[in-house]
Amino acid sequence: MTYGRHCKTYITRRQDEQLNDTCVVDRVQRKQGWMFWACFSGYGKGPGLFWEKEWGPINSSSYCDYTVPIIPGWMALNAFEQQPLVLMQDNAPAYIAEETVVEMQYRGIKAIQWPPYSPDLNPIETCWDWIKDWLEDRYGDEPKPSYDTLRGWIKEAWEALPDAFWREKLEEMPQRMEAVILAEGKHIPY
Repeated sequence: MTYGRHCKTYITRRQDEQLNDTCVVDRVQRKQGWMFWACFSGYGKGPGLFWEKEWGPINSSSYCDYTVPIIPGWMALNAFEQQPLVLMQDNAPAYIAEETVVEMQYRGIKAIQWPPYSPDLNPIETCWDWIKDWLEDRYGDEPKPSYDTLRGWIKEAWEALPDAFWREKLEEMPQRMEAVILAEGKHIPY
């Protein structure tokens, strides 16, 4: 994810009007990005993990070292014997690498087999948009917040994400899946 304005801004003006400096938003060539891993289920919002710089790039080894270990405990706290939780994640290379698959199996984490390039079907994607909007509304478009500041903002945004929002995303999953089937796998408006 990147911090700052993430939606396009459109300005309407008449043909004879001059460009007004107050209607111009400077573009930041390279926004500061971060990786934040989080989860939720019908039983509750899970932990949020801000990817620290010193952990290096996200690959199967680092994902297994820092993210995978927090998953089983949270899943165990939020599962019932009749309905054990199954992990949904996208097909990022670190998530589907053989090393990760083996580590998750070792830890008893069952993951959904997921089609590639299917963000419409992943309800957490809309949570990321909510978080970006919340950050922009709350902290403006500061071009380069310090890493410590950014970490605090992201964690604060995850905690502020309303339960009703992510619960609604879970409840609309049957409609999302039906829409993808009707669209023959093409983009759907979710």
